[in-house]
Amino acid sequence: MSYLKEKTMNIYKIYMYENKINHKKYIGQTCSSLYQRSGKEGKKYKNCVAFY
Repeated sequence: MSYLKEKTMNIYKIYMYENKINHKKYIGQTCSSLYQRSGKEGKKYKNCVAFY
């Protein structure tokens, strides 16, 4: 019996967001869409101490 192993390649994105007030930058990597990663208007980053 042979098994077929399926290989899928994810496409990753490198992105950077900049805080417009204090100019701190957040650099990240994701394989999901940038909208899914950050949420509407970046709301998923509200608790990120590295950014705010």
